[in-house]
Amino acid sequence: MGIVRRESFWMTVLSYTGVTIGYLNKLLLFPNFLKTEEVGLANILISIALIYAQVAALGTNNIILRFFPFFKNDRNRHNGFLFWIILIAMIGFLLVTLLFILFHNQVAAYYSVRSSLLIHYYYYVIPLALAFLVYHIFDNYLRSLLKTIFSTFVYDVLIRLFTTLSITGYILKLYSFEWFVVVYVSCFCLCALTIIIYTYIIGHLFLLPTASTKFNRLKKVVFQFGFFSILSNISSVLISNVDALMIAGMIGLDKTGIYLTITYITGVLLVPYRAIMKISSPIVAWHWKKKDMKGLEVLYKKVTINNLIIGGFLFVLLWINMDTIFSFMPSVYREGRFVFLFLGIGKLFDMITGLNGAILVTSRKYRFDMLFSILLIFLTITTNYLLIPPLGINGAAIAAMFTLFVYHMLRVWLVYRWFGIHPFTLNCLWVIITIIITGYIAEMVIIQGHLFIDSTVQSVLLTVLFFLPVYFFRLSEDIHATINTAISHLIRVFNPRGGK
Repeated sequence: MGIVRRESFWMTVLSYTGVTIGYLNKLLLFPNFLKTEEVGLANILISIALIYAQVAALGTNNIILRFFPFFKNDRNRHNGFLFWIILIAMIGFLLVTLLFILFHNQVAAYYSVRSSLLIHYYYYVIPLALAFLVYHIFDNYLRSLLKTIFSTFVYDVLIRLFTTLSITGYILKLYSFEWFVVVYVSCFCLCALTIIIYTYIIGHLFLLPTASTKFNRLKKVVFQFGFFSILSNISSVLISNVDALMIAGMIGLDKTGIYLTITYITGVLLVPYRAIMKISSPIVAWHWKKKDMKGLEVLYKKVTINNLIIGGFLFVLLWINMDTIFSFMPSVYREGRFVFLFLGIGKLFDMITGLNGAILVTSRKYRFDMLFSILLIFLTITTNYLLIPPLGINGAAIAAMFTLFVYHMLRVWLVYRWFGIHPFTLNCLWVIITIIITGYIAEMVIIQGHLFIDSTVQSVLLTVLFFLPVYFFRLSEDIHATINTAISHLIRVFNPRGGK
């Protein structure tokens, strides 16, 4: 877990730097200088492109994580692995692009009444999807090489800086909204190019096939795995994005703008989760290769308790500060308060179930995960269809929470049934109790009646009350060690002689 802790620490730092810039973009600049419909457009283009790219990938993202350890060989250019991955993905992209063009009229008919602006910018999705496809291929490739920090910087920091520049140009009236969309999409394309250049610089951009026969020997099992991974990947991205697509079609692009803005706030919860998962997922594959079930179980439980502590703290911290957050945005966005509550609970459960997805899709039982992916797609679409008309954006949030709970409980059960391991310990219960008690105490404290003063006091109080028991009762050895390291650094800063 030492590699995970060290690498995930730096990725978390980068991610939260990106979150800070993202907050500037999504909570200040976008809501205050774009109409809600335009905010909805800028965000839903991303949602569509993510689904598009995931389908086009044809399972290559999971193939990289699962099979790269068997191909890794610097001297032989990793046996041509990257060439075959890119070839498969580009074939998938061409096929999906053809379907995307052919079904333009049907899509236009569905969205033209309530979200006509989306149809006007329909074809902007194609280059955006290509950018996501390329980025995710190289991101997973670098993850398998255990080189994750730069790709995290690109996706979490660089793209948000580019977004800030693009919206700033629009605010300064340097170009129209239509040109803003062009610049906005171009930012993602530039980031995809950047990660390719980085891969070249570190000496791992092997785009040509090799004389190795390893891929030919393994191609049957690789293609089988990729086929069964497609639905798993699609289900994951669908549950995160199909709600926005259905909101746009059923109640309008303006409501989509509100919903996706709140979704971004809840996305803060997943920053440490993504950082940990980027390192942990390749390690899962190595444990399978070595048949080290004990090591896998230890990793499973550690990832879960760490995600629960960090995610639970962030969830409560954001909830007690919602009024402060809304004070920076137009009043119409307050409609999303309970969207945050329901989505936040769902994403927190997504975090605490830990590595179940990575364990399943990199195991010999990966085919069965496809069946539950089909169930997830069905549940996501059905619950949104039933709940959005009567409950609006709150209905979409409830649907997401419900489907996440059902999906991950099934995965946890499967991992336990087949491999005899589960992610939970008694410490998980103590952390949940700590979250509830400290959150309640912090929210009840009102000293000055002034929004920002109360918010600051509540946040400090929550931090102290929450992390004291986490630290002194050693609810997580990794977090305990991280706090000790931070204390040691502070001692050296404020007492240099004593630190020596």
